[in-house]
Amino acid sequence: MCVMRSWLLLPCVALACASDQLPGQPTEQRAAPLALLPESDQPASPVLGHAQLAGGQRVEARAGAEPGESDLWLVDASGSAAPLAPAPGPDEKPVALPDGRVAFVSGRSTVMSLWVVEPSTGNATQLTNHGLVAGKLGSGFIPPPSGGLRVDGRTLSYEDGSGQSWQVEVAP
Repeated sequence: MCVMRSWLLLPCVALACASDQLPGQPTEQRAAPLALLPESDQPASPVLGHAQLAGGQRVEARAGAEPGESDLWLVDASGSAAPLAPAPGPDEKPVALPDGRVAFVSGRSTVMSLWVVEPSTGNATQLTNHGLVAGKLGSGFIPPPSGGLRVDGRTLSYEDGSGQSWQVEVAP
């Protein structure tokens, strides 16, 4: 029986210190050998929030390998996970809607906005800040929540960083 195992290469940097070095001189940086670690089927990523769905499924926002990167994962009752509508940028604060879809906050359009995803298809739809680009917000900007999203029927409610309350209608 042949077992296949993949490995993840992690670069390491170490500071070298020589005994003949004079005080006050900068230390030399040298690359240390690469460390080999086994790569698992599911990354050990911190969970940044989750939404419970019907049938024992849940949607988790998991931190990615890069700073500021996170994605939504669909996790079934057995614990198996698969990415749900992956895209560059942060995806976080998922909340289940009564119709089975999941609302979440994402920076995938360069501006933090509210989105909705259909778990059965992975199709994501932007709800707020259409056409806005980071650095050129202009009018029509709806700030993202500073805390979690609350659901009341088809309405998402939240407070922004200034304490102002917002409500966004979620179309059927």
